[in-house]
Amino acid sequence: MRRNQYLLLAIAVLALAMPFLLAGKASEDLLALWLAAVSLADGHPELVYAGGDVPFTMQPPEGWAALAGEIGHEGQVYPYLYPPLWAALLAPFTGAMSFGTLETVASLINPLLLLAVSWLAWRASRSALPCVAFLLAGQALFYATLVGGIAILQNQPQILVAFLTVLAVERSRARAEGAAGAALALAAALKLYPVLFVPILLARRQYRGVAVFLLVGGGLGLGSIVLAGWPLHAEFLGGVAAVSATAMVMPASFGLETVLANLVPEEMLRVVMAVSIPEGRGAGWLVLAKPAEWLLAGRVALLLVVLTLAALAARWPEDRVHDTLWPAGFILVAMLSPLAWCYYYIAPLAFAPDLLARMGARRGGLLLAAIALSVSRFALMATPVLGANAVPVLGVTAMLALLAGFVLAPRAGQAAPEGLPA
Repeated sequence: MRRNQYLLLAIAVLALAMPFLLAGKASEDLLALWLAAVSLADGHPELVYAGGDVPFTMQPPEGWAALAGEIGHEGQVYPYLYPPLWAALLAPFTGAMSFGTLETVASLINPLLLLAVSWLAWRASRSALPCVAFLLAGQALFYATLVGGIAILQNQPQILVAFLTVLAVERSRARAEGAAGAALALAAALKLYPVLFVPILLARRQYRGVAVFLLVGGGLGLGSIVLAGWPLHAEFLGGVAAVSATAMVMPASFGLETVLANLVPEEMLRVVMAVSIPEGRGAGWLVLAKPAEWLLAGRVALLLVVLTLAALAARWPEDRVHDTLWPAGFILVAMLSPLAWCYYYIAPLAFAPDLLARMGARRGGLLLAAIALSVSRFALMATPVLGANAVPVLGVTAMLALLAGFVLAPRAGQAAPEGLPA
């Protein structure tokens, strides 16, 4: 019986993923990694990062459009926003393989990672929902929404970050503290923000996990400096500071700062057009250099969230920490991030199927359906009617509803609710 269930799961997941697997990939975020690696391989480290000017405009370094055109790319060209380590590791291979090869590998791996994220969330939450039902619901949420859909089409490295952060939660619950710390360190080496979750491990007295995080993270940092040199890291940190000092208005961003920026008078906003191939086919967005008070308030809010998560982690029982605190923390940290792209919510959305068990199939299903519809491609398609500013508002509202679901839903029993497969 179980074999038949997993066969059904495989068929259903393949059916969900097929439109994205067959669609022409944009892979614009993956392209940025490739162009950064090519720049290093060609001996032009000054072309890896776009600079630290404020406001951050998301314009690529000079000459990247020509490089992208040489490999046949058609679409927008974005800057590289990740640490130098990954460009340095990829650089030696750019002469032996094409971008198309890297794109094909990523297109095969990323759907498997999304499936693995759901499975890890099921294990971490100890959900009463059967595994097959949990995975099916999770994949449906990913592929029906901008959260997973854009990540797959863009071959976004954030999918790997989400996998590693949820792996850290699952390993933490299994008391494999070293593996949890290592996974979180690797995630932080890709995107810096996972470091904000280390206080949860510390509050849970998982000191070995914290120690491994410091050792692995320190090793990766030193290795990155050895491979790429300190000047490139200084440029990277300057870019991070520029991103933090900028608010951006665009539909795929589900952050509080995006919502607030929509309320700013138009004369304070700067219109930026994307660099694209062919020229002029890209979209545009609005950027704003945050006033000092705004920047300080955002940092204080993020610090308060981190301290609150740590305080609750020290007091709450293990079940509630892993099925409520962690996904709620993922939402809050993402929402307070300067560029809260929709795919930053992959990790918390992976835990969402547990609400079917905790709230019951009917109420939980209605909540998840409403959330999915609010952040679906239909919402993006409706921008001519709703206005581009409506999509970030819908995204933030949907994620707040998911946050409320995690916090307010009762603990599930051990048996699956009536109406759900056993």
